[in-house]
Amino acid sequence: SSLLSDYCFQRNQNYKIKISHWFGMNLPVLLCALYLLRSEARDLQANFANYRRHVLSEHCVRRQEPYKQGCTYECPEHSCVKSGRSCVNNFHDCECEWGWVKHDYEDICIQSGGGSGGCQKEQWPPKSGCHYTCPEHSCVKSGRTCVNNFDDCECDHGWEKHSGGWCVPEDHSGGEDCRRTQWPPKTGCSYECPEHSCVKSGRSCVNNFDDCECEYGWEKHSGGWCVTEDYSDEEGCRRTQWPPKTGCTYECPEHSCVKSGRSCVNNFDDCECDYGWEKHSGGWCVR
Repeated sequence: SSLLSDYCFQRNQNYKIKISHWFGMNLPVLLCALYLLRSEARDLQANFANYRRHVLSEHCVRRQEPYKQGCTYECPEHSCVKSGRSCVNNFHDCECEWGWVKHDYEDICIQSGGGSGGCQKEQWPPKSGCHYTCPEHSCVKSGRTCVNNFDDCECDHGWEKHSGGWCVPEDHSGGEDCRRTQWPPKTGCSYECPEHSCVKSGRSCVNNFDDCECEYGWEKHSGGWCVTEDYSDEEGCRRTQWPPKTGCTYECPEHSCVKSGRSCVNNFDDCECDYGWEKHSGGWCVR
């Protein structure tokens, strides 16, 4: 490469001249010269590696230049923007310095030999509709052609799948690892599972109560929350939006509760009457 040629020239300005002279020598002299070249090859390789690292560090760019809207990602320490990238917006647009490799789970570079290596966290090459990222302590299952939910991932050795859609230690306590909201955050997926419930395994968007499951010993109530299996229906009824939300201020009338899975309570259609009662056109419940 030109980089190697420059290095050899800087190391010994007569180096190129000596090489050109060899081809005018007789065979014994040429073989001798090749032997001498071989004897110093290891030293040459080691010194060239240091030289390459020095040169690359001087030309390392860690963010988009010139500035471009939407291309604001900064490559982490010990990495540079890949050659030819027109927009730097994630870690895929970076490459680690010589002697460093990409970490399996985090967007950082670690020294060679410092990571487990080989773990694929998301669809590669990218494919439409295959945008799921396997959570921490898991990798894409072998042979998967489309990664779009937690079923396409497998947990690391010593870890197991949790119904919330992530991996936990095999000796974990289930209640400590419950996830109640979308992770990572996603536009339009801002529903929060109520108390005593967790996000169902494999859900890529949490936007209503159907995406949640109640803890052991609890069950779903039509009002959109979890109650104990021996609950009193009178105690479990919710008549207003919870948590509060702008534009969702309707209060269900007496003898009715908010329907399960409703993310916004703004009219009588979002309510259901108690057992033995039915809806009246006037907007209340009657026997």
